[in-house]
Amino acid sequence: MTERQIIFTNYGLSGQHGTEMFLWDVTRRLQSRGTRCGIFSPRLGPIAEAFRKEGIEVWDNPDEIDWEPDLLHCHHVSETVRILHRFPKTPALFMLHEPRLWQGYAPVTSRIERYVAVDHFCKQRLIREHNFEDNEITVIPNGVDTEKFNLRSPLPKIPRRALIFTSGGDPGKYLDVVRSTCTTLGIHLDEIGPAAGNSVKHPEDILPEYDLVFAKARCALEALCAGCSVIITGAEGFGGIVTSNRFDHFRRMNFGMGLLTLPLTEDSLIAQIKSYDSKDSERVTHRVRTECGVDQTVTALESLYVEIGAVNNSATTVAPQVSLEAAAHISKGITEEAVWLAKNVEHLNQVILDLNHQLEQFRDTENPGAKG
Repeated sequence: MTERQIIFTNYGLSGQHGTEMFLWDVTRRLQSRGTRCGIFSPRLGPIAEAFRKEGIEVWDNPDEIDWEPDLLHCHHVSETVRILHRFPKTPALFMLHEPRLWQGYAPVTSRIERYVAVDHFCKQRLIREHNFEDNEITVIPNGVDTEKFNLRSPLPKIPRRALIFTSGGDPGKYLDVVRSTCTTLGIHLDEIGPAAGNSVKHPEDILPEYDLVFAKARCALEALCAGCSVIITGAEGFGGIVTSNRFDHFRRMNFGMGLLTLPLTEDSLIAQIKSYDSKDSERVTHRVRTECGVDQTVTALESLYVEIGAVNNSATTVAPQVSLEAAAHISKGITEEAVWLAKNVEHLNQVILDLNHQLEQFRDTENPGAKG
């Protein structure tokens, strides 16, 4: 049997963010099942070399790809358009992981055979922005590596140790609310992730030390897999504690942003912490470990790959709805402009800070006794 060959696209391979870790789990599983995998991403960091060490090829320029894929698995708009232009005859799917970020905007072209959402919140974005019918979008949730995340010892009846666990910057006052709430309840709190300036490469080594974890999306799923009780929290709000009664709905939302609909206050968070039930958390963890493994995600993707291949082999070639050459050029320009803007926003923020500092010094000079 000839091995399947798939090229994935991603906005970046520079850290341990959601889609990067999705690719880390999925491509290695696919490769172990006999699929050759490669990744195109114009922003490479240390994790790119980790992929290469696993035998997964990585390119930052699609023109350097030297083999023909059977399928393109696409994330992110600019990278998708560029890879479609590079391989004009290869069928593709587009998978949406970001419910709001501009990078997740889905390019609509007949070249893309299937549109996939990681949860029902992302699915609603595709419907809202492109008027897709409900049955035109496949939902395939994230999976967790159950072999990597060992199960912790049984939870105590009352949580004593808690953790804020984030994979992104997640700025916002919600962190202060979580901190003050844990202080009020006498719960020891630690923090890991970029927002805390304390990123960790191996959360599986740390999570079993905690009873209660504040997280969302992949971080929440990993904490649940390790046997922790989890409260869904983020800069946008909070979704409450994960219980066996809420599990199906929370899974449909990938334990993510679509659940962050409640205002986070110390009183509301105390109420959720007081509903902590160690036995129910064990039931939740059992479901995660039996129903939400990365192998289930990969099997669902493989079924879709086979379906796309069968459709493509039986159908006549249809001209794209857009000029991919022009779109690729425009997309590359937009990406470069976004990078330039990001750099300049950072510079302007620093200028504002400097001006505020100078203003304070001026006020002190004009009113030397004001602080006395």
